[in-house]
Amino acid sequence: MGHPMLNFVLISVLVTILFPPGQTQDLIFQYGYVVKIYYAPLNPEEKPLRCTAAIYNSNWVVTSARCALYSWRRKNGHATHDYADLLYGEDKQMVHCKPDELSKYRFIIDVALPPGLNETIEGNPDPNNDIALLKVNKPFNFSKFVTAIRTATSQKECDQNKGVTLGWGVTGGGEPETGWTSMLRKIEIDLLTQDDCKGKIPDFNTENRICGQAAKKTKWAKDSTCKSDTGGPLVKIQEIKLKQAPVPKKVPMLCGVLPISVCDRTDVNKADIVEYYSNVPPKSNWIKKVAGKQNGI
Repeated sequence: MGHPMLNFVLISVLVTILFPPGQTQDLIFQYGYVVKIYYAPLNPEEKPLRCTAAIYNSNWVVTSARCALYSWRRKNGHATHDYADLLYGEDKQMVHCKPDELSKYRFIIDVALPPGLNETIEGNPDPNNDIALLKVNKPFNFSKFVTAIRTATSQKECDQNKGVTLGWGVTGGGEPETGWTSMLRKIEIDLLTQDDCKGKIPDFNTENRICGQAAKKTKWAKDSTCKSDTGGPLVKIQEIKLKQAPVPKKVPMLCGVLPISVCDRTDVNKADIVEYYSNVPPKSNWIKKVAGKQNGI
């Protein structure tokens, strides 16, 4: 077993190496429904794509249509990228890990887009109903730290004016060569009224989108999303009554999906950065029709 004090010192050193000051695993443990998507190109002319997604149930994840484009191409017989890899958990624990029953790897075997989007996804990579479902090759192993997120079915469940957006997008102090940071980060968001959104974003679609701005700068993130944050969830906390609970319980709700990060947009006012999201409740019936009931929440 070794000397207790020596063991403590070794563990302390290991934690310091893996998680520098100001960074811990707390976020990935707290938000175990957030996953990474990676597409490797089949030829050197194409670029890889990295995105974020949220677990809906044991077989499906929710992301943006932009993050499903290469799966859609493959499904329709003109693949430009390999099957998408899906990773969940902390990057550093998965280095050199081979996919097996114990690993935290999956790959994408199917894709679903909302009605009408199949015809426009190639020509319009940022449509108003930019949301997609991706199916994994085998079910997730749910645990205390790997869960699905409850999907909002009505706008009332998303009526709070605050939320968080989550992802592995590259930051100013991140890892531009990989396109994502090694640990999950979050941005606290103040949601704006639809009138304010229309005033700040050209051609803002109030039916299919919601918008907001970073509440503050935190140790976890800069004040805007970037690169691989695309496809990530907008999460709000809602009090709901559960049959098995005598009092209302606060639960995270998937209220929005980031269709494109600020870094990738061309309409950004850098002096007044506004994030916009695909609104999830109007798509909840379609999501359930395709992916079935939720579990793991």
